[in-house]
Amino acid sequence: MRRAAIGLLLGTLIAALADSSSLAASLPGPTGPFAVGRRVLRWTDVSRREVLSASPADTRGVVAWIWYPAAPSPAGKPAAYVDALDRVAKGLTRAETSLARKGVTHALDSVAPAGESSPWPIVLFSPGSGMLPALYTTFAEELASHGYVVVGIDHPYDDRAVLLSDGRVVSQAKQPSGGEELLRFERERVGVRTADLRFALDQMTRIERGELADSLSGHLDLSQVGVFGHSVGGMTAAQFCQEDTRVRACGNLDGVVAAMPAYVEAGRGMDRPFLFIQKPFPAMRGESALAAEQRVGRLMAKGDVVLEGVRAGRSYRVTVADATHDSFSDLEVLTKDSKRHQHLLLLIRDHLRAFFDCHLKGETSTLLDREPVDRAVQVRRFDPR
Repeated sequence: MRRAAIGLLLGTLIAALADSSSLAASLPGPTGPFAVGRRVLRWTDVSRREVLSASPADTRGVVAWIWYPAAPSPAGKPAAYVDALDRVAKGLTRAETSLARKGVTHALDSVAPAGESSPWPIVLFSPGSGMLPALYTTFAEELASHGYVVVGIDHPYDDRAVLLSDGRVVSQAKQPSGGEELLRFERERVGVRTADLRFALDQMTRIERGELADSLSGHLDLSQVGVFGHSVGGMTAAQFCQEDTRVRACGNLDGVVAAMPAYVEAGRGMDRPFLFIQKPFPAMRGESALAAEQRVGRLMAKGDVVLEGVRAGRSYRVTVADATHDSFSDLEVLTKDSKRHQHLLLLIRDHLRAFFDCHLKGETSTLLDREPVDRAVQVRRFDPR
């Protein structure tokens, strides 16, 4: 059912903020024992041409927002919600810039890493179409506070506005209006995004080996790598997990095409633990209760093909009642700031961390393997094939 792709292919989600008249900034704070640092690195992958640039000489820029366990720093400066906003604002609307100015982080800007002797797992992240890594700050800060290094990728021409290493700001490219052309375009962009993740992990490997000067050298556990993403970023994370053997666990937040949380192609399956957290399938106008139950059952069964086919490690489908596509980011809390939206964000955040705690840190009992205490959550578990 092609229409199941609509949540993934809506395009720019931030643009919906243009009519918002009440912007709040009370994001949940991280719960871990570490302070959180954040900085942004801007790289260029000279091996790839930038296919969406008007200049044939342009090579692919990759921007990494890095959250990490930090040393206590009473004099540390809080990180801005959107890095270099004065320049990035060239590619944003006034409403989007206003939102970015009101966002408040719990991270410190560019402080030293914590002096922990054990290296930390690395978790890569790919945002939704038209989004920014900043809009997933709640997830990133929580993981970093519990001893992860989170590398969120700003994908040029896919994200709303990206400041490149040469000082240019590039905006999201115009997408096809719909139908098969849009599906093909999105599939191509997933391929480009996957290459961005691969390049970012290569760069983090060079940092750990001392080939790139960086204070995180010596702190990165290259044997424990995870990846997750939202919407088209979730499909990107799934593809990266299928292609790169360095990845040990993969999470997809509400990213589907034709009811599938990963592209399924002949000869390629998923052989790493997989987490799919989703909103409920939307109701159809005029549909009876029985017809709705049957339709949702068919869609769930189709998506379960991916989860049932995972060849190693336990995988999960988590459905969060009342969640919307925007619940898988900071957006609803920033624009509405109700207790309900805070609660939904925390439910998603906690199940995401539980997954990585299990598969990257070896914790044997997490809330994913216990009966949900919140009625809004349904968890289905899949053992390896």
